Amino acid sequence: MCATGRAARASQGVTSGQDGRRQALRFTMTGLLLVAGAGLASMPGRSMATTTRATALTTGTLRVYKSPTCGCCGDWITHLQAAGFAPEAIDVAATGPIRRRHGLADRYASCHTAVIAGYVVEGHVPAAEIRRLLAERPDAVGIAVPGMPIGAPGMEVGDQKDRYDVLLVGRDGTASVYARYVGDRRQG
Repeated sequence: MCATGRAARASQGVTSGQDGRRQALRFTMTGLLLVAGAGLASMPGRSMATTTRATALTTGTLRVYKSPTCGCCGDWITHLQAAGFAPEAIDVAATGPIRRRHGLADRYASCHTAVIAGYVVEGHVPAAEIRRLLAERPDAVGIAVPGMPIGAPGMEVGDQKDRYDVLLVGRDGTASVYARYVGDRRQG
């Protein structure tokens, strides 16, 4: 887990045992996804390659730039996989240069930066909002959940759920609320 993730979880009283259980769950979910993919590949006229291509054509390639030691980034990737995305994880020493190269200011930073279909997806954004972004195609840099709100996808800690906003970041650097959440529940 990255230093930011350790600090956020420590401030919420999360123990290393809880993180161990979280990692075991992540491995289990990955295994289930692999089994499901194998099942799709065994369907007549379908292969794992065509299934993956169909997903990529529908959503574009989702590249996730993250620290190799950040557990919450891995948990967010698992959330995306469960929602039908096929993210490509790319370990980097720092995400700031990636974020800035794609036009997103540091004030919107979180622990990972993703890029899909010309948009930046910063932080623990729910998969539903990524799908919405791809469907609506707004004239924007992308969407962001700054910081690391507890209860957002990949940041689950027991029953604790922070209120947070998914921001739509315009090309001029300004942001507006794209969606409001408490934990994994959209508000309004």
